[in-house]
Amino acid sequence: MEKRVWLIFAFLLLTACTTIVEEQTSMEEVPLNESNKNDTTEITEIIPEEIPETIDISTEVIEEEVELSYEEQVWEDRIDAALAPVHCLAVQGPTYGEDYYTGKLIDTHYHIANIPDSTPHEGEEEEEEDSEEPLLGVNIKIADTICTLEQEGTSKVFAFFPVYPEIPEQMLEVVRRTMQEYPDQFVPFIMPPDNDDDPNGSPTVDAETLEDMLAVYPGLFQGYGEIGLY
Repeated sequence: MEKRVWLIFAFLLLTACTTIVEEQTSMEEVPLNESNKNDTTEITEIIPEEIPETIDISTEVIEEEVELSYEEQVWEDRIDAALAPVHCLAVQGPTYGEDYYTGKLIDTHYHIANIPDSTPHEGEEEEEEDSEEPLLGVNIKIADTICTLEQEGTSKVFAFFPVYPEIPEQMLEVVRRTMQEYPDQFVPFIMPPDNDDDPNGSPTVDAETLEDMLAVYPGLFQGYGEIGLY
């Protein structure tokens, strides 16, 4: 009798386990239909209706063109002319004996010409092509200097860049752009005469003016001169 009771108990237990497994399987395989689709309502509400395949996060930089005045445009053109490219011709120099030095040269005293410093007046821009003195951007360019240095085998020059107190920004811009384009050929010196061709002038500006010039592009210059102290 006791054995029969245990068999009945075991049979009932086995039947219950089978029922639980079948119910779990049925729950996993139940398709989404009208009766149970509401179970996902909370989830579907937080999912966006449309998700773009790609998201463009790039930003477009809009550069606003600033119209220059006539005077500003003339100065811009003068600076551009000073830095214009040139065609550098190959030259054949004389040959010397074996004892002649053929290595690189460094020129420690080189004057850079100035750009035209006359005040631009509309309709009165002067033609200075026939000027007897070198004018940067007119009858000589920075690239001409580079060409000459290459032809003669000079690797570097201590260059005296003129900066006039009347037009410091324009002349400093020439230096900045020159060093940006030819950083290895020039050791830039600032040469700021103050009407040095006048008996009441000076070979250099005062300290305060010089500091203002140097502050425009800090670290641009590596020397000060040429300054005549006689």
